[in-house]
Amino acid sequence: MTHRYPTRFQAMIQAEQRRAAEAEAALAKTVEYSRELFACIDKAPTFAEKLEFLLLMYQHFYDEPILLTNYERFRAATWAKMNEQEVTLLARLQTLPAKIGETSAFWHLRSLILQVLDQMEWVRAKYW
Repeated sequence: MTHRYPTRFQAMIQAEQRRAAEAEAALAKTVEYSRELFACIDKAPTFAEKLEFLLLMYQHFYDEPILLTNYERFRAATWAKMNEQEVTLLARLQTLPAKIGETSAFWHLRSLILQVLDQMEWVRAKYW
């Protein structure tokens, strides 16, 4: 006998299939966005532009945890890369002048470095 409406079991299966399809779409979306940001970071001509894209990437990782929570290899690689970037950014920060009389470009770069370091720390605090 066929039912006019799906049975509970059929409804449960359909709901699970919908959830799986939504999760797959969300994963594809976050992977595509992350790849676009990686490409933008590689193509950015200045260090400041690279930092701006890096800031967007870490903000995305903070807001969309799919890659960091569900994929251990990606999480480990991200952690290692964050450690490398932190060393590089701190070294670069130490080379910048800290005097008030310097140009605004130095202050902008300094501010970007500090924002990226701060965002990295937020990602670490939330997911590790």
